[in-house]
Amino acid sequence: MAASGLNASTYDREGRSHIAALADYAMHLMEQMKYINEHSFNNFQMKIGERPPQYDIWGNTVNVSSRMDSTGVPDRIQVS
Repeated sequence: MAASGLNASTYDREGRSHIAALADYAMHLMEQMKYINEHSFNNFQMKIGERPPQYDIWGNTVNVSSRMDSTGVPDRIQVS
């Protein structure tokens, strides 16, 4: 699960909206997964970011994310 727009700022350092930045991240991640999957042999873990998360997400947001994860289609990006 990736979340966007959790703080008061609606733009990132490059001046993009949080939605545009998240979409750009998702597209780049999909492209890089092609290369990661070539060498991972189904043994793969990923850490995103250099700091611990600053937010705790819970409630219906997590429930929707769980449903999307269980119904997702490989090689596709889901947005809610």
